[in-house]
Amino acid sequence: MQLLIMVAIILGGVFIFLSISFGIAVSMLLRIILTLEERICLSIIVGHATSAMIMYFLSYLQGELNFLTIGIGILFIIFVTLFIMARRKTAIKRSMVFNVERVFIILFGLIAFTSLNLQCVLREAAGSLYGSSFVVGDYCFHIAVINSFVFRNNFPPKYPVMVNIPMKYPPLVDFLSSILMKTGFDLRSSIIIPNILFQVSLLCLISSLATRVFGRKYVGIVSSLLFFFSGNMGVIYAVQDALRHDSFIKWVSSLPEDYSGSGVSNLQLIRFGNPIIVMLMPQRPSMLGIGISLVIYILMTYSIREEENKRELLLAGVLNGFLPSIHPHSFIAVSLVLFFLAIFFKKIGFFVYLFAPAVVLALPQIFTIRTQVGEGFISPVIGWLEENTKEIVALDWNISSSIFISTFKSILIIVYFWFMNIGVISILTLIGFLSSNRNIKIFYLPYLLLFLIGNFVRFQPWDWDNYKVFIHWYIFTITLAAYGVLEIAKFSYIKLKKDVYFRFRIIGILTLAGLVTILLLSTASGFLSHLKVFQENYLMWPRSDIVFAEWIRENTPQESVFLTSTHFLNPIVTLAGKQIVLGYEGWLWSHGLNWTHIQKVKNDVIEMFRGNYTLIKKYNVSYIVITRYEHIFASDNNFIINIDFFNESHMFKKVYDKTINGSRYLVFKVL
Repeated sequence: MQLLIMVAIILGGVFIFLSISFGIAVSMLLRIILTLEERICLSIIVGHATSAMIMYFLSYLQGELNFLTIGIGILFIIFVTLFIMARRKTAIKRSMVFNVERVFIILFGLIAFTSLNLQCVLREAAGSLYGSSFVVGDYCFHIAVINSFVFRNNFPPKYPVMVNIPMKYPPLVDFLSSILMKTGFDLRSSIIIPNILFQVSLLCLISSLATRVFGRKYVGIVSSLLFFFSGNMGVIYAVQDALRHDSFIKWVSSLPEDYSGSGVSNLQLIRFGNPIIVMLMPQRPSMLGIGISLVIYILMTYSIREEENKRELLLAGVLNGFLPSIHPHSFIAVSLVLFFLAIFFKKIGFFVYLFAPAVVLALPQIFTIRTQVGEGFISPVIGWLEENTKEIVALDWNISSSIFISTFKSILIIVYFWFMNIGVISILTLIGFLSSNRNIKIFYLPYLLLFLIGNFVRFQPWDWDNYKVFIHWYIFTITLAAYGVLEIAKFSYIKLKKDVYFRFRIIGILTLAGLVTILLLSTASGFLSHLKVFQENYLMWPRSDIVFAEWIRENTPQESVFLTSTHFLNPIVTLAGKQIVLGYEGWLWSHGLNWTHIQKVKNDVIEMFRGNYTLIKKYNVSYIVITRYEHIFASDNNFIINIDFFNESHMFKKVYDKTINGSRYLVFKVL
């Protein structure tokens, strides 16, 4: 048995190696000159995305993910990789040069993201599993999806948290973790390893994009660090709390808030949180989606400047065509940016090589997603969030003489909101923009238009999810700010070192002091957000839940349907990987499922717990689970679970009744 596990783990490692090798082979087809670290990071992103797509397609045809589909997929990847490399032997020699700045970013990223993932993802202590609060809600869903592929034949994919509903959430990153689990990795390592690979690569690609756009030394490293630690005016609340606290040491060692904010932040107006904390760590598809987007943007910078660019455009188009199944918001953002870039730079010929493959690949995915989501999935807003929309709508728009004033107030509301959420780094961005050449300014305009569109169009039922679109604008905004940093630093250096007049040296000192102040204000809340992560010790599943889930997984048929609570920590759907009638409603609503239908199913769940046998058979329920989660669900919805009915009726059989560490776990089989 141990030998089989070792063979499986080796197979998983081989899959990762081959995926990167496949990415390297694809990169060898390009004319763009890549440094060693650029090629590796690009290959990690492109190789894993393509390999996962191949495995997903084969599993779909087979009806399950198994060693046969994995084996066929690996053989196909090996064949294509060797075929390309045999024909492009000399291409790899151009990649032996490396960039010291990006090597530093990679080393920094490896340390930082490894630390974050080990702290946040399924940390074990005394047999229980812990995490950080900001990843718990999202990771419960991701774990449910991963385990649905591993322990069930979830093809064609259906929501594990709602019975008989096709899954519209992009599953590719979670499916990749399922492949690793099938090849012997445990749940934690199957999540953490892809996380670190994609997150480090993304940080390196930000540096690469900045360097290629601006052609300036150190602009890449400054961009990546500003992105990692980016904050906002949440620092004001941090200072207020620190001053109110009796001891600064006690306050900073037990931070009461995430001071960079989030969609559910307690801080007024602070919503655009640190992208690592609110996006790259909790929302797994964003890692690969934004990583692919950065590869596309890098290919576009090359294509705009070079005449021989057909291969780069074709690869950019194919990668964009993958995005609907990886990260739909990135597909929206990239498509808009590429369209405007082609128009602004008058590259009409781009449409053939760039958009033709994207349309062919993306249209079937878009059609499938569109037929599954309810009305109002995309709708108009004013100022991104509903709180801004309500404030603006509440202004006086009835009298013609007041419309001008209300319009002016609306602009002030939006500008002030964004200043609070972006902070004083906007000063550096403005300086960077004004100091840039004409082509860079044109390159930034599509991202600026994307930002404007995101303020007036909501792309998902939860308005905050537009963050996933804004992040593309924000990345380029950060690179402009990094360029602004270098321009100010250069100005200060000239005044301090080369100017003989004392008054000009004072100007240099003051300018440098101002720059340091702006950088501190721009990164303080982001730094505190990272610090707070390491102060959290959120209990996800106690040992009793883990033991119970293992019994369920090993002693019930693979395709059984379970009646449970809708609690997001429900161990049946997460740890055991089983199909449940209904899970956490917030996930389903945010993915576009009809809220009325969700509530109807929820009412049916309540009736089934009350003993409605007709509904139990209608939903093909195999087992009824009663634990503390179900009692919480009953209490929240003001009903009582009819345990006596399940105990006494000949239509049910009690198959599990144990108290583990003070928690009772009951399971009834439906006869």
